[in-house]
Amino acid sequence: MPEPNELFQLISSLSAIEKAYFKRFGYTYKGKENKDYSTLFDLLASQKTYNEKPIQQKLKGSKLLNNFSASKRHLTDIILNAFTNSPHNPSVEENILMTLSQIHFLNQHKNFSLSKKKIKQLKKLFTEQEIFNFYPIVYQYELEIYTYQKEDITARNKLSAEYAFALDCMHNIHEYEQLKEVWITYTQRSQAYTRNEKQTAEYKDALKNILLTDEKNALCAKSKNLFHYIRTGYFLLLNEMENAYTEAVAHYSFFQKNQHFTKYAQRDYILFLANFLNRMQNVDNYELLEEVKQKLLIEFETCNDKDLVNAKKLNLVYAEKNMLNKQGNYSKSAALIPEMLVALSYYKKRNDIELTVIYDIALIYFYNKDFFKSLDFINQLLNHEHLYTFKDLESYAHLVRIFIMLELNKTNKLDNLLDNTKKKLSRDGKLFGMENLLFRLLNDLLISESVKDKNKVILKYQPKFDKILQDPMERKALNYFNIQYWMQQKLAEKHA
Repeated sequence: MPEPNELFQLISSLSAIEKAYFKRFGYTYKGKENKDYSTLFDLLASQKTYNEKPIQQKLKGSKLLNNFSASKRHLTDIILNAFTNSPHNPSVEENILMTLSQIHFLNQHKNFSLSKKKIKQLKKLFTEQEIFNFYPIVYQYELEIYTYQKEDITARNKLSAEYAFALDCMHNIHEYEQLKEVWITYTQRSQAYTRNEKQTAEYKDALKNILLTDEKNALCAKSKNLFHYIRTGYFLLLNEMENAYTEAVAHYSFFQKNQHFTKYAQRDYILFLANFLNRMQNVDNYELLEEVKQKLLIEFETCNDKDLVNAKKLNLVYAEKNMLNKQGNYSKSAALIPEMLVALSYYKKRNDIELTVIYDIALIYFYNKDFFKSLDFINQLLNHEHLYTFKDLESYAHLVRIFIMLELNKTNKLDNLLDNTKKKLSRDGKLFGMENLLFRLLNDLLISESVKDKNKVILKYQPKFDKILQDPMERKALNYFNIQYWMQQKLAEKHA
């Protein structure tokens, strides 16, 4: 709280020109209350030494006297805002810049008492929200004060230690942001899942960086958030889904221990919670689903970025869909399609998400044996102008189309389509053990005439798929097409 005479000191420090400027432009609206503030300004400007009693007598009956300390603080802000051009509804950054301007103004007028309090407010904000990049400016303003007030040696020494820590944190955050950029570069060159040994080795080397080996190397909450974010990202690139999930749980624990961070970094918190739902789906572990879902819904209620909220609702839909799929309840998944399409409208510029949702809708219809609708969405996907940039998705879209044609008994020239698709996957570098086995299965099914013969083929291939899918790298293909579920479904048909 300002001292009783701080407002007086501020007004006394103004030049005659500054006082005239304030009287003319300092108020944004007219009214009795503003006239009272103008009167208070004039009374203080006319005094040689501060004397509160005649001021209170002059303002008798005014609302300003109901809380005179608050009224003086308000007039102080009006004066400072008049000389530092405060915007309406300022952002955090604008508020900081405005306050820095006020500190500069106060220092120029040698009103160091008020300046120190403005600095204290800023440093509190910097500490709470870890806004270290403005700290050097504040440090220089504080040095000005302590240079003028030479007797305060202890405070100056403390200031040096604070500044050193702020610089360390600022540098630490910058280092983690650079590591994040490296990871982003890797994600842009990689497909959804890689089996390239050279790339895998690069990702493992990146994880050995000292900053990514222990959370203790992250000096502040922003750095710790990046630490978990980057580690999770590399585990995903390495297809180490269990490790990615474990890291996401540790990240979740970090947020629970740093509730203040979730308040000023709400967007980061929402993005994490939404991505955490994805990590649950990667390992089919929904133990924390309801808890995380409730936290996410609470954040949705208070978040002003409604585009973000509506977009991230898709993550909730997907978590529910995949939990149902794990239970083999694909019929209930079909009820989620309208919500998927609504959420999709918020991802118009995200081709990867748009294509994934279209593909997943095609699969839901496929597993529910609505093959015509499934084919409509697969064709929509295959005709998408950006599909060629997502080779994994493109490969399985072609494979699923062949399975649909087989289900619809449209086998005319299917052998040619099968051969051409295999050649395409080979050219694209997407023909691995799982895909080769799928092509062998399809070839054998294509030459089988009766349902009985087809079932024999499926029974022959079941153990082969079970064996190859024990390899974590090959098992990733189940995210694109659950061949095990399809074979079980086909075998069950003969008993229906």
